[in-house]
Amino acid sequence: MLIQQSRLAAMGEMINNIAHQWRQPLNLLGLLAQELPITYATEEFSEQYL
Repeated sequence: MLIQQSRLAAMGEMINNIAHQWRQPLNLLGLLAQELPITYATEEFSEQYL
C-alpha cells in the first residue's frame, strides 16, 4: 500500500509540473490577447504591431 501511495504521489507531482509548464505560455498569450483591444482603441494598432 505504501509503494502504491508513493507512486501516486510521484505521478501527481509530475502532472502538476506538466500543468505548470502549459500554464506559463498560455498565461502570456492571454495577457497579449487582452492588450489588443486597448491598443486598437488608442489607434496605435498596426500591421507591424500585430
